[in-house]
Amino acid sequence: MKLEGSIRTFPLRELIDMVVYSSVTGVLNLFDQGPPGHLYFRDSVLYHVDRGASRGEEALAELFELSNATFAFVSDLTVEEESLSDALGQHLQNAERMAARWRQLRPYIPHLDLIPRLKVTREAAIPRVGIAHHQVLAAIDGRASLQQITTDLGWTAIETAEVIVQMVADGLIELGSQPTVAPTAANPFGGNGVFGRVLAQTQLPPRPSAVPQAQAHPQAPTPPSAEARTPEELILQLLRG
Repeated sequence: MKLEGSIRTFPLRELIDMVVYSSVTGVLNLFDQGPPGHLYFRDSVLYHVDRGASRGEEALAELFELSNATFAFVSDLTVEEESLSDALGQHLQNAERMAARWRQLRPYIPHLDLIPRLKVTREAAIPRVGIAHHQVLAAIDGRASLQQITTDLGWTAIETAEVIVQMVADGLIELGSQPTVAPTAANPFGGNGVFGRVLAQTQLPPRPSAVPQAQAHPQAPTPPSAEARTPEELILQLLRG
């Protein structure tokens, strides 16, 4: 059986029905931007779907999202993995519904490598987030990607995405591609602000060796060490000097 073309001409649901009714074994490959998708049939039974790291209904939903993909059916290719049961009609219905939900979210979340960052304090965000979504809020640290958050919570990607989009709409978070620089001992301000950059470039002088008490002048005041000064005092000294 040779079958190839574009889903603009043959929608994916019609292609699946066509293969099922043809009583064949093989794989229907879909090609578009991103990883290719594969739908595996055995004697007309769709038993496995994958696209990148996605499997089963999740992968099927991603393929239903595609609008410009090309396809090619290759006969007699099989795999051992099985991600779908015999209830094909239910799988297709669930995947089409999930694809419709993703189409509304894709303008905000084109992929799960994006990193959410709080735009307000966590204390200010808590009362504006539903209790059921506090887990997502707690997982946002400016470094974890949406994929990492989804994996850590054990949620589906679309569950996480819908919560994140609502937080974006409420002005609580923003999405970026680079993690937030965490404050460190050398740069307690973090980030790339002017104080953070100045302090990060400042080399603290080495700690002076201890002077025996007997040799110290009894009336000489002990100057504060550089390490005892606050970051603000160090920066002011730099600016004044």
